[in-house]
Amino acid sequence: MSYSEKKIAFIHIPKCGGTSLTRLLQDAIPDIRLCPKRFGNIAETGASELVRYNLFSGHFSYYSTRLIPGRDIRRITTFRDPVRRLISFYRFQRAHDPDLPQHKALPLVQMASALPLRDFLLHPTVRDTVIVNNPFVRTFLDRTSPMGPIVQPTDSEASEFIRRDPEGALRVALANIRSLSGYVHLEELDADVDRLFVRLGLPAPSRRLKAQSLDDLEEAEGFRKIEKAIPSDVETALIQENVALDSALIARLRWPRRILALRPAVR
Repeated sequence: MSYSEKKIAFIHIPKCGGTSLTRLLQDAIPDIRLCPKRFGNIAETGASELVRYNLFSGHFSYYSTRLIPGRDIRRITTFRDPVRRLISFYRFQRAHDPDLPQHKALPLVQMASALPLRDFLLHPTVRDTVIVNNPFVRTFLDRTSPMGPIVQPTDSEASEFIRRDPEGALRVALANIRSLSGYVHLEELDADVDRLFVRLGLPAPSRRLKAQSLDDLEEAEGFRKIEKAIPSDVETALIQENVALDSALIARLRWPRRILALRPAVR
């Protein structure tokens, strides 16, 4: 529980292979103390509690990981092709059994169950949802408040920033991503995971990372088998519209990420 010990903060963007990577990290970290906060609620937790843990893995924003106390915080994340990620996200929501009590209060599950992909993407609630509309850029946005310190933008502020100045939002997100200790592209999984573990000063994974698929969940409690329809041209265009900024971000990361991977690991 030392302030100076190395800590890993995994910013887990849904449907990017994060559950599998968390398992590999748990295998590799000696004396692991995994923070139970998983859904962006780090800000609600006091520093005296957060200092106890050495692995944080959850659906956090980049900004919220700044609240983790410690001198040596290694921030990491995973990405994948934005179009494929959004298709996977829709299918994942649709695969939930909508009639279960715990799923009735989940609006995206209910809408994905009731609506075909085109109507789901055109629904105003969906289009303004952080996890659908350019989630990579939104996860790594922050802003400077009038009083000076960097703060987390609200969802509406992030939406307005992206609408008003998409290039500026992209620059902020890229700068924050390039400050990370490393990141993994799901499409280049094995090589990226090996490089990431070197940068984190961890032993090479003892097993290969297999991203969780929908097939793995179909027999799980609370899920159901669904048809995996191929998106139409209209649906593909709607998906691309929702992730245009994320696609630009991934394109710009392709070359710099190799430079990042070649930097010596900080021990």
